[in-house]
Amino acid sequence: MIEINLLGQKKPFTVPLILGVDLSKINWKLIVIAIVFNQLPDFLIYPEWNNELKIKQGKISEFRKKLTALEKEVKSHSGVRKKLEAFNRQVRRLNERSTQVQKIIQERTNPASLLEKIARVIPGDLWLTALEIKNDNKINLFGQSTSYKSIGNFITSTNESAFFGRSLNLTDSKTVEDATQGKGKRVENFSIAGNITSFDPWR
Repeated sequence: MIEINLLGQKKPFTVPLILGVDLSKINWKLIVIAIVFNQLPDFLIYPEWNNELKIKQGKISEFRKKLTALEKEVKSHSGVRKKLEAFNRQVRRLNERSTQVQKIIQERTNPASLLEKIARVIPGDLWLTALEIKNDNKINLFGQSTSYKSIGNFITSTNESAFFGRSLNLTDSKTVEDATQGKGKRVENFSIAGNITSFDPWR
C-alpha cells in the first residue's frame, strides 16, 4: 500500500537580506554587549567628570573673586610704594646727618673740661664777662679785674693747661671807672685771645 502525504512540507523561514546583509548571520549578543559598553560612560564616567568639572569651575570662580579683591586692594594702596620710597629717602638723609654729627662729635668734644679748667684758675679779684669759642677753634675771653697783675697770673695759669698750647695772649686792656663800686673805683677791662688745641687732651 502506498501512502501519500498530502500535507505540504513547510519551508524553512529565511531572514530577508537588508541592504545586502544577512541578518541571520549577525551575532546579536556581541552587538548588545557593544551597545551596553557604549552607554556605560554616559551612566558611570561622564556624571563623575561632570561633578569634577563643577567642582573645578567653582574653585576657578572662587579664585577669580579673590583675584578681583586683591586687585582692588592693590589699587587702594597705589600710593604706599611712593610713601615707602620717600620714607627710605628720609632714612638715608637721617643716616647721613647722623654720620656727620658723629664726625663733629669726634672732632670736637664737649668743652666742659676746658671751662672747668678756666674756672679753677680764675683769681679771686678777676671775673669773666664773656667767652667765645669760634668754629675755627679760636677762643676769646673778656673780663674785668681790680688788679692788672691778676690778669697776668690768669693768663700764665691758663696757658699751663694742655687745652690752649700756650697760645693765650692779652689783646686789650683798659682802665675804666666801675660805677657799681662807687665813685673813684677803677677796674681793668681786658680781652684775651688764643687757640684751642684740644678739647680733651687726655683722650
